[in-house]
Amino acid sequence: AVPDCCTECTYKSPSSQPSQFPTISFSSCLSQVLGVLSTVSNRTTLLTSGTPQSRALGWLLHRDTFYSCPFDLAFVQRYIMAVFYYSTDGPSWDVCSAPRNLTDPSSIADANNNCVASNPGDYQFTGGEGDAWLTPSHECFWGMVRCRDDDQVVAFIEFDTNRLGGTLPSELQHLNDLRVLRLREGSTSGRIPSEYGTLSSLFLLVLSQNNITGTIPAEIYGLPKLVSLQLNSNHLTGTISTDIGMAASLQIMFLQENFLTGTIPEEMGNNVKLERANLQNNYLSGEMPQDVCDLREPTGSISFLTADCGINDEPRVDCAVPDCCTECTYKSPSSQPSQFPTISFSSCLSQVLGVLSTVSNRTTLLTSGTPQSRALGWLLHRDTFYSCPFDLAFVQRYIMAVFYYSTDGPSWDVCSAPRNLTDPSSIADANNNCVASNPGDYQFTGGEGDAWLTPSHECFWGMVRCRDDDQVVAFIEFDTNRLGGTLPSELQHLNDLRVLRLREGSTSGRIPSEYGTLSSLFLLVLSQNNITGTIPAEIYGLPKLVSLQLNSNHLTGTISTDIGMAASL
Repeated sequence: AVPDCCTECTYKSPSSQPSQFPTISFSSCLSQVLGVLSTVSNRTTLLTSGTPQSRALGWLLHRDTFYSCPFDLAFVQRYIMAVFYYSTDGPSWDVCSAPRNLTDPSSIADANNNCVASNPGDYQFTGGEGDAWLTPSHECFWGMVRCRDDDQVVAFIEFDTNRLGGTLPSELQHLNDLRVLRLREGSTSGRIPSEYGTLSSLFLLVLSQNNITGTIPAEIYGLPKLVSLQLNSNHLTGTISTDIGMAASLQIMFLQENFLTGTIPEEMGNNVKLERANLQNNYLSGEMPQDVCDLREPTGSISFLTADCGINDEPRVDCAVPDCCTECTYKSPSSQPSQFPTISFSSCLSQVLGVLSTVSNRTTLLTSGTPQSRALGWLLHRDTFYSCPFDLAFVQRYIMAVFYYSTDGPSWDVCSAPRNLTDPSSIADANNNCVASNPGDYQFTGGEGDAWLTPSHECFWGMVRCRDDDQVVAFIEFDTNRLGGTLPSELQHLNDLRVLRLREGSTSGRIPSEYGTLSSLFLLVLSQNNITGTIPAEIYGLPKLVSLQLNSNHLTGTISTDIGMAASL
């Protein structure tokens, strides 16, 4: 009753409420839609809340006003494009993100105005006009997409420097006429799906300057029309497969600035159309195969060939200049990704692992590409602050780095780490792109606005404040800074954390139940994100919690009876 109990009952869900969560009704059409989409995605994944597949399904069922038919081939294509959008963190893209309100013409127009056309194609391809993604136009007209003119089948997906994150969805394998997949200069992580080896029309695969991990799938080399393979500046590991010799059409191969090991396979000499190959800044060894050297101009087609063949390179590839390689003087650029843990098994590693295993799972620490592994690699090889492993501040610094990588720090609007952590100019530029947190009272240090991961104390990184007496982190406060990823459980070990405020981002996943141990926490604000799952009952047991703001998320389940324990709320 109003006003005897509630103060009002007129509030309605705002148009800006996140639209991605699939509020699926079990209508007559659902089984038909699931039957069709289960041919391209796992049914369980489709129905698991928070997955890109589930969010794409929810959009198709409840938000998309284009109204394609489930039994039309274009319906599957439209679904796949939506999965790509959610998989690569579309809501955080710089341009062409979906409007917050997919039924409001004004909101759609604003989103379209923030989208740009893809590069003009030749006469046989439609698209690239620059409509925002998920808007009620054909997907061929969404920005960075082009299709065959005759039947509107997607043929080109091309993004440069648009803050693509997340991971690569295997569903793209079902875009049967995809010819160009170009996703450069983002923060996309995870593995390259081996299923992409079925894209028989693909002639250009460019995934350079991302955070991709794992091995290069051997299936990729079997693509019959592949002309250009550019995977440089990632975190790829493993060896170059002998299947590389199957890439009969390959002309350009850029694999530099990764963590590839082993020798260069002799089968590379079968790539008779190869023109340019760069294998530098890896951990390859041995000799450049003579069959590859024989492909050099003028008798062959190779005009550029290089590896780690300099006198001081270690490990080193033997490749004489100019008889085989064209040069050996290239060095790793200052912009090489700094996140991957190029862990040497030095005497300090076991000590560091022993300390950090008290806050993170050891297997997770050593699994390449995880936030924990990336934070470990930064501490061991990139951080010049040089804290001691047996100092409590070392663990705190590690936890803050885990938070950075877990919430997709490289894609934040401000305070992201510089690309070169040892270059004063690069650090200064990053600091200039950082802002101070809200001023605290006299007993708290910090908020000066240094970029994260720079060689200053973590208490002075932007949006962080610490106790003045002992520099223990007490406040982490972000508003509208494109925080993505997930919430790391490691924050439970910031024993005096008082404020955790992360508003208006795209952070997903669950609220860790471990946050129920943060006995000093009095303000927990995670509103306007994409958080899923239930509210952990442990949160209500926080003795000092005064403010709990979890609104505008995708939380499910019931409100626990433990809410009565929140005595300070």
